[in-house]
Order: sequence, then C-alpha cells, then structure tokens
Amino acid sequence: MKSLNLPKELRAALWPHQRAAIEFAWSRLQASSPKRTSLVRMPTGTGKTGVIAVLCVVDPPTGWSLILTPWKHLCDQMIDDLSERFWESRGWKPSPKPKVLRLFLNNDDFFTVALTDPMVFYTAQAFYRIDCAHAEERLASVLTRWPALSVVDSEKGDVGAQKKTWDNGSIFNLIESNKKTGLMATNFGRRDFLFCDDLDTEAADFVCADFARRKIAFIHAKQGSDQVVSASALHIVVAQALKSLSLISRGGSEPMHLNRWSRGSYWSGTQIRRWRAGRSSLPVGEHLWEKLRLEILDHPLAERKVWLVLGRTLQKDVLLEQLKKPKLRDAVTGQTVHLLSSLHANCIQLGVRLRVFCN
Repeated sequence: MKSLNLPKELRAALWPHQRAAIEFAWSRLQASSPKRTSLVRMPTGTGKTGVIAVLCVVDPPTGWSLILTPWKHLCDQMIDDLSERFWESRGWKPSPKPKVLRLFLNNDDFFTVALTDPMVFYTAQAFYRIDCAHAEERLASVLTRWPALSVVDSEKGDVGAQKKTWDNGSIFNLIESNKKTGLMATNFGRRDFLFCDDLDTEAADFVCADFARRKIAFIHAKQGSDQVVSASALHIVVAQALKSLSLISRGGSEPMHLNRWSRGSYWSGTQIRRWRAGRSSLPVGEHLWEKLRLEILDHPLAERKVWLVLGRTLQKDVLLEQLKKPKLRDAVTGQTVHLLSSLHANCIQLGVRLRVFCN
C-alpha cells in the first residue's frame, strides 16, 4: 500500500493525534476490500474539523466526499471550513478545492430526517429520551435573568474602520460595561485581565481573569432573533462553550491564536483593542497563557467559569413554565433542555461553574 505524503506546511500545522487519525482513516480508505467499517471518535476541541478537511483532499477515489451533520448551521460551518477557513488558518490551500456532497443536499432541501417524538434525541450513536422530571430545578440553578438582555439589538454592533468601542446596544458592550447593568462589573467583580478573542476558532468571545482570587471566566455571547426560546441560536453558542472546556480543563490544550493575545491586537476591521483590561506587568501571548494555566486553570482552589450571554434567545420564565406543564412542551423545549443539560453535565465533570444569562 502506498504511504500518505502530506505537504510539509500542512503536516506541521496538525497536532500529532490529528495526523495519526488521518493516517489511520486513509489507510482504511485505501484497502482494496475492507471487511469492516471504521470509526474515528474524537472528543470536543481535539480537531475533528482538521481531520475531516484533510481526508477530503488526500485522494478520495471519486474526488467527492459525503459529510453528514445533524444541524444545518453545522453543515454551513463545515462548508466554510472546508472551502476556506480551515486552510487559511493553516497557511496552506488544497488544489483543487474539496467537493462536498452535503452542500447540494442542503441547498436544495432534498430530504429531511426528523424524529416524531420531540423529546427523543440521537447522540453518541444512541437514542435518548429527555427526562424533564428534575430539569426545572437543575436549569433554574444555572439560568440568570438579566433584564438588559431583552433590549440589546446586536451581538457586537456594526464594524467600521474608525470604531473604537462596541455599540451601546450590543451584547459585547453590555458584557464589559462598568454600569450597574454591566455583566462583568456586577457578576465577576475585580478584573486583572479582560481580553476579546472573538472571530475564527476563538477560545471564547471574552476571557476574564482575577489572579489574586484565582478566578477565570470564558464568556460566549449570542444574539437571537427575538424568540422566547431559540434552540438554533443556543446550539451554536453551546457548541462554542463545549470547545472551550478543552482549554479550561486542568492540563488542557491552549488557544490557537495566542499570537494575537497582545496589547497591540485589534478586533477585525476596527480600531477596537482586543486587550480590554490588564496591568502593564502582565506578559502576552504564550507566556500569558502559561501564567493563566499555572496560577488559575490548574490550581486546585481556582474558580473556573463558563458564561453564556444570550440576547433575545431565551426567556427563563417561559422555559421553566414549559418544564412545569408538559402540554406546553414542543421540539424546541426538548432541544433546549438537551443542549443546556449536556453542557451543564460536562461543566460539572470538569469542576467548572456554568452560568447562563438570558432575559
């Protein structure tokens, strides 16, 4: 069997376990008559997208690859990654570009697979029924109603070359505001460090730390479309939060873009500094992450938090009422409970406190 030869630039940009997964899958694809199907399972945040992307361009027999995703927005995200985003982040572009069949199926709405019971889900190769018996009590403990989120009109506001601050009506402005309505000032307190890592495989939209109290928060924001309960918007932000857990866990990985964790880094297309707060003695880049890892993330007494900040995406009272009264539940209720419960369980397992701010 011929060996797999990846370009040096691409090979260097992949983690060792990604290369191992690619070589294993590729060897199975090259077998003349494989007797069994094969499965590559990778935890959240370990680079599944990279494995999929490379396998799509390392000599698929017909030039085509079929990718199945459970949600349309995940399909759209995957198409973006395979077409441009993943390759740009690695500094290498395939020629020709990969051809992905799912793109055409989604665009034409060729078929839809749905379960008739809205409280049943398929995940991790098995079907599960959502148990709402204790969901109200469990979710009430993580949901925090924040009235100001009912009037925000955007996630970040408009982009402009002359902009130096977030728009007043944006979630980003609400997060870092020092007013009584501001989330950081009221719910986090003193900040030794605040950084905006938004855009392109970010660790979180904001990372905030207090070194003296060994406290850190990874903050993920999402603006919805004025729905009382929006599972689609929630799915995106929960997926982002799950990925950040690989960074927060003790001995975990590091963010992909530490080169922009500096005082001179600007949010794309603006004059808004990513470095929102931090004393001059703090290191930058990899050295800053090492300090966060040593003094907070890996410390046994640290407070590690994940925040979801949801604008016009979820109304706490409406969701809890649906959980009280089965007749009010629908497919969106089931998806919302599944998403929040899964994230909450993962946070508990890692000793991370989850807070969900909503209206």
